[in-house]
Order: sequence, then structure tokens, then C-alpha cells
Amino acid sequence: MNRDVLKINAPDQWSLQKPLGVKWYHHVPNDDVRRTTKQPHFLDIAQAQRFSLFSHTARMPDETDAKKTLTASSAVGSNSYSLTL
Repeated sequence: MNRDVLKINAPDQWSLQKPLGVKWYHHVPNDDVRRTTKQPHFLDIAQAQRFSLFSHTARMPDETDAKKTLTASSAVGSNSYSLTL
């Protein structure tokens, strides 16, 4: 896993360990905690929601303000976005 993924998953993992009473010095593998709690990784949930939003947006009529905003292209080499409404 890359470093950013580990940073995102760490608080999620801590929130699962706390109710179980798992401390850092117990050396319990993260996979064992996940198996015990039967919870998916946070990034798996976020990715599923992102795909759901994409699917919903793809079905919207092109004239919808929400679709125009979400599909607006950014200016090349710039941090600003150009919205054509």
C-alpha cells in the first residue's frame, strides 16, 4: 500500500481497535481486527460511493446544473476551474 492509503486507513483502524480494547503493545494484526469486526476498509466504502455518484451523474440530463458543475473541465496549468453554465 502506498503511504497516502496508510494515512487514510490509520484512523479507521484505530476506531475499530478502541471498542475491542486492542492496544498498540498487543501487536494484533490489522487484518485480525478487520475480520473480528467484519468491517470493510474505509477506502473501499469511499470508492463504492464515488462509483455510485459517477453512475448517478452519468444518467443526469446534460442541462442539469449539477452535471455541468461536476463535469466542468479545469484550465490547463491552472488551479482555477472554468465553469461554463
